Amino acid sequence: MVYPASPSPSLAAVAVVVLAAAPAAVASASAIVKYGGGWEVAVERGVDDIKSLAALRDQSEQGGKLELYYKLSFWITIFVGGAFAFNPLSPLAIINEPYPSAQLLQR
Repeated sequence: MVYPASPSPSLAAVAVVVLAAAPAAVASASAIVKYGGGWEVAVERGVDDIKSLAALRDQSEQGGKLELYYKLSFWITIFVGGAFAFNPLSPLAIINEPYPSAQLLQR
């Protein structure tokens, strides 16, 4: 079965999205500089957060199993979101296909 090519966004649509997001980006950058300690501190915090998320076996005494749950939930969200974002076909559209795997998902 040949699937039709998915429509690509127009240049005008991309421009509208960029212009709509610009005020939030400017406000965020301004807040990082003014209240957050600058870009170096923000990048350092981000790196520390990613290191903490990557260390699944390291759990604080206060966090315990709930901390592990949130870490796993984050990585599962990234994985599933990536499947939606980078899949040329919508994973939700596959359910309507006449294949046995789609039939299994429908039940």
